Parts: sequence; structure tokens; C-alpha cells
Amino acid sequence: MGCHHLEEVTIPEGITSIGKDSFSEAGNSILLIPNTVTSISKEALNSSWGLSVIRFTGSKEEWDKLGLTSKEYSQCNRLL
Repeated sequence: MGCHHLEEVTIPEGITSIGKDSFSEAGNSILLIPNTVTSISKEALNSSWGLSVIRFTGSKEEWDKLGLTSKEYSQCNRLL
């Protein structure tokens, strides 16, 4: 929380979940999420004002199964 100066965060391959407030108020610009992540808390990205890109290595179907809506990542400019 409060990591305002990170430019890029890569979640390691093999991580399966991202918990509440993991990136709350993060100022990083790019978040890389591997397809091994099968669960992301709806509150994981709270107030992530500096998040401009989320890059998910899985398919659109895998992303959709995570159950996040655009509301949860509304601060992000691009989802790849």
C-alpha cells in the first residue's frame, strides 16, 4: 500500500490470488498479472490512481472468470 513511485509490478508466475488492498493507492503505471492468478479481490485495486495498464497473460475468458468489473479497475487506462 502507498507505493507511489513504482513504475512496473510483475506478479510472479505461480501466484494464484491477489488480496484486498494489494495495490491500494499504488502509483505504479503497469501491473503484469500471470494467468496462474485465478482470484483477485474486488478491493485489490482500490484508489490505484497511477495504474495506467493492466497486462494479463491469460485469455479474455480467464480474465472474465476473475469476476472483476470495470468499476474495480476504473482508474486504469488500458487492459491488455
